[in-house]
Amino acid sequence: MTKRPLQQTARSIVPSAAAWVGLLLLPLQAGCSTGVGETPPPAVPTAPAVTPPIADGSGSGAAIAPAAAKVVAGPPSVEAPALVDCSATPADMACVPGGWHPRGVDEDRDGCRQADEPRSGPASMPSALVWNQTFWMDKYEVTISDYGQCMSAGGCPAAAPLYQDFSNPKQPITGGNWYAAEAYCSWRGKRLPTEAEFELAARGPEGEKTPFGNDLVSCENAVIKDERGRSCGITKRGASPEKGKVLLVGLRAAGRYGIFDLVGNAEEWVADWWSPSWASCGEACLGINPKGPCGGGAAPCKGHSNKTVRGGSWYWGPECATGIRRRRHVASNSPPHHFGFRCAADAGSPVRLPNGKTN
Repeated sequence: MTKRPLQQTARSIVPSAAAWVGLLLLPLQAGCSTGVGETPPPAVPTAPAVTPPIADGSGSGAAIAPAAAKVVAGPPSVEAPALVDCSATPADMACVPGGWHPRGVDEDRDGCRQADEPRSGPASMPSALVWNQTFWMDKYEVTISDYGQCMSAGGCPAAAPLYQDFSNPKQPITGGNWYAAEAYCSWRGKRLPTEAEFELAARGPEGEKTPFGNDLVSCENAVIKDERGRSCGITKRGASPEKGKVLLVGLRAAGRYGIFDLVGNAEEWVADWWSPSWASCGEACLGINPKGPCGGGAAPCKGHSNKTVRGGSWYWGPECATGIRRRRHVASNSPPHHFGFRCAADAGSPVRLPNGKTN
């Protein structure tokens, strides 16, 4: 894997919002840089899509799975802070109640084999109990429309999809790097979720495998690769249609806490620096509100050259679309992958609402 020094800032990655607008007006690249091990299979015939909960892609989604209510007891020697309540959760965010919860697994049998799998074995091991404070998480992946508003306001560097047929305003923004994702969340008064927060939102306090329970997801509840091909058999326009595409956000039912597409659709950048296993991360990934090596953030972290990506995607099968699976990539996103993101915030904190006002 190509490694690049992490000396960029969000504003030095790309020129300007005007340049980005020009990019969208030009024909998008027909091809895609997929990274080692992501060579597409032979062409897959177009298959009828699974009927989504909504037909117009408006992001209203379907019925929300009830949040798990079980309270997990932590180590008796560790005194956790008092939990805060959900407060007045913004309309575009969901509240994830805090507490102790499992992180990782002692044995990963799902068989996800992405190109950047560590030689030492699955990065999701071993299991441990960690504690997170109650927090808010975006219900939806950040869309092209969302990100464009930030660029127009001068808060975000230019970023644009790299695949043809990935530029619908309601599709997740893909093709940007970690710094662009961080800049957007900061502009909204939010932040990228930590790995531990992402795992709590996806697995719940009982540590289930996915936002829908312990069974692997299917195209009934996630945008993944199945026997018909990528994107549940929905091909993209242009060259290499078999590579599929991200679908409009919110086309599948929400999982626990009312969060959509937390597994499948676009893999998502999170705040943490990558470590090849939970064991190698050590104390930085344990305890109360763990943030990973060097506490996350944009400043270079000695011995760590990658950021973490979570959640599986349209490109990979159900074995990769779990709340457990961890993946790595350079923060500069070079060579480029097609990762998206969503934001989180501390419960009760001021955030910028979609209408520009503050809650």
